[in-house]
Amino acid sequence: MEAEVEASAMARLDKERVKGALQNKREDASSYAYGDPLSLTENESDQPPSRIKIAFAAGTSAATVALLALHTPLPISACAFVVVAAYAAVDPLDDGGGVFAPLARILGRATIETTNTAMPRVKGAILAATTGEEEISRLKRRVQELERENAKLTQSMGIRETVDDNMNAFTLDELRDFARQNGVVFSGRTKAQLFATLLERGIIKIN
Repeated sequence: MEAEVEASAMARLDKERVKGALQNKREDASSYAYGDPLSLTENESDQPPSRIKIAFAAGTSAATVALLALHTPLPISACAFVVVAAYAAVDPLDDGGGVFAPLARILGRATIETTNTAMPRVKGAILAATTGEEEISRLKRRVQELERENAKLTQSMGIRETVDDNMNAFTLDELRDFARQNGVVFSGRTKAQLFATLLERGIIKIN
């Protein structure tokens, strides 16, 4: 709890210093370091980030802006990271760094808060995308199964029509001879069943 109160007080101190600099007023840093802890909001006291984390976030944000938005060379972006992170790492109770130190820390805290807010949405989007891809894959497999079933059904219907239209073209003995020559078991099969089997295997072809 003490660490949370101290972190929130440091955040308030940085804001006050920046306000004072913008208003051209010099404020005594110690008057803000230990404010009334009862005035803290619930969000301010929730898991305050460490000074190192704030410094790293500030440096990363500055380097990203320099690299992507300003299109500066990588070495300059790296220098921006080092400079901003160094300012953000300055002790909030120390006047060193002037207004740049609190500005850097405010940037770091804002970056952390933005990241924490966006992360659940990003995770949700990734999960939705993954689930969507799995659903699409499942639907594709189902479509392929239905296509195979439809092809088999179409083939069966075609064979059935061929059998009905050409049943009288062959005698049962002729069909049995075809079956015997090609190793097809014909015992117990009717003429229509044997004819259909020979058609399916391509032993008999009807134009």
